[in-house]
Amino acid sequence: MIEAAQEILKKYWGHDTFRPLQAEIISAVINNKDTVALLPTGAGKSICYQIPALLNKGMCLVISPLVSLMNDQVNRLQSMGIQALALHAGLDKEEMKAAQDGLLQGAFKILYVSPERIQTASFKELLLALPVDLIAVDEAHCISQWGYDFRPEYLSIKSLRYTFPKATFLALTATATTAVLSDIQKKLNIQNKSVFKTSFERSNIFIAVIKADDKINEVIKALQKEAVCSIVYCRSRKQTERLVSILEEWNINAVHYHAGMTKVDKARNQEDWMQGKVPVMIATTAFGMGIDKSNVRLVIHYDLPEQLESYYQEIGRAGRDGQAAQAICIYNEADIKRLKDQLAIQFPPVDYLRKLYQCLVEYLQIPIGANPNKYYSFDLLDFATKFSLNATQANYGLKLLAQENLWTITDSVQQKEWVQFIADRGTIDTLQQAYPTLSIVCITLLRMYSGIYYYPTSIHIIDLSKKLRTSFEETRNLLNKLHSLGFINYQAPVEGPKIWFHHTRVASEHLIVNEEQIAFLRNRQIERLKALFAFVREQEICRNQLLLPYFGEDKTAACRHCDICETAKKASIQKKSALIEKDLISYIKNNKEVTLNSLYSQFSELNKETLHACLRQLIDDKKVIYKDRLFY
Repeated sequence: MIEAAQEILKKYWGHDTFRPLQAEIISAVINNKDTVALLPTGAGKSICYQIPALLNKGMCLVISPLVSLMNDQVNRLQSMGIQALALHAGLDKEEMKAAQDGLLQGAFKILYVSPERIQTASFKELLLALPVDLIAVDEAHCISQWGYDFRPEYLSIKSLRYTFPKATFLALTATATTAVLSDIQKKLNIQNKSVFKTSFERSNIFIAVIKADDKINEVIKALQKEAVCSIVYCRSRKQTERLVSILEEWNINAVHYHAGMTKVDKARNQEDWMQGKVPVMIATTAFGMGIDKSNVRLVIHYDLPEQLESYYQEIGRAGRDGQAAQAICIYNEADIKRLKDQLAIQFPPVDYLRKLYQCLVEYLQIPIGANPNKYYSFDLLDFATKFSLNATQANYGLKLLAQENLWTITDSVQQKEWVQFIADRGTIDTLQQAYPTLSIVCITLLRMYSGIYYYPTSIHIIDLSKKLRTSFEETRNLLNKLHSLGFINYQAPVEGPKIWFHHTRVASEHLIVNEEQIAFLRNRQIERLKALFAFVREQEICRNQLLLPYFGEDKTAACRHCDICETAKKASIQKKSALIEKDLISYIKNNKEVTLNSLYSQFSELNKETLHACLRQLIDDKKVIYKDRLFY
């Protein structure tokens, strides 16, 4: 079977050989073994279920937490001629019905869904009719409370065991400690298992930590040193924009990316960076998931991440092609203080959480006793402004309450534009006299969408503009005019996160909050911060000797590719240089023609690397002259 897998790899991906562990994982999966795969960012996790999906008779169900990541994967697969589909909150009723019809007709081999969707009654009913024989759980660390990104919706995945008792489970993640890895297996009931785990050491990435009060200067120096494809990570949207402006003053070409940008701006900036038109991307952590760019040579952390898991995942976006790359983390004591102070914001008191709950239900206009079980568009800044809340603290509080399984906050999706006629037919007919252009719009809409007169109907602005022979902007202006005149209800496209409210609303004073769970999460974050601070503050122990044991991997020898090892190496060379300096100078003085080979013979107790370093030091100090391949 692995030969057939290699043929598919060549046919669709154009590769002759698999990356490390891919073949072994695929082999286990196609032999119906539940499998856990812990592979670093960029190691090709998705192929581990995509190829078995093409080999199996049935279809593969992929559970993924990010809509943007699902869409990226589906677009990539479809461009390769592989039939894939994503079901998410951004689809309108027509698209959802078409997708379901296609699934029932067997038109798709791979289906991507969010973990919250598998809890809905309609999807459970749909699943019963699908020939699912492989279930892939992406970002599987989200299932563990010991992980840094626990999501209670992931706990429902285990129920799929009863729906598809013969299906094979594949759990995939890039960042998991020993405790998380064990918890993944327990929560997914993985027993007859195969566990594959690569080393967390990225030997092609040089890791450096710089303590600096002037962090901007360090970023400029790093980017000026060599014009390479780079990512600079910041913790705030404003910081990304500020950095781009400063870099422009230094003639460093950069673009920014964060969740608050429009879809068009994000797509344009990402495309310019992907194509190499702009070498530097300044981004929040919203950028990077699913980005398939192998030649990133430099990743800079302008701000400290919240834990080593995030740090490891983000530096893994460098050097995916296996070539040399560099990861620089810049910090100062203000970063340490920020993260310590942030604990109080991340884990607010219960009274604040009850107040936040009340604010949200008022914002969404959900009465006591209602269980809407639906998605609402949600603008965090608008919400915080209306209720005079600190947006950062509100965000953390909403996520804590999400872990109480009250609601689910999705990443940014685009809500389609829709139209419904609200004027009667006689009134619409009067438009022809007063507003002939608007009359044409109405007639066109009524012809294109049969139900638009009776209920809100999703429209496709491209098709409508073609029919009207107008631009997108002019078409939307005409729709807005009809809306203002009271002929239609028109909702322009809205992009942003959504909240799926999936519990019965209670009075805020009666809201039960699991204080013990919050204390547990707070203590876990304190431990993560201790590990992070120890990592960046270390000045003697190899970075990887700290990083790898954190992920449960033994590390005895120094890595030789971090700033600590480099400093130790230079100190060792300087010490050896001092010891043999007189002997080297004496030998060179007393011999007329001294070649490198003769020095190798004379100082054979030294390895060549050390001898080269000693000679370079002597030349730099102008104690020895090197000319025409001879030493003087």
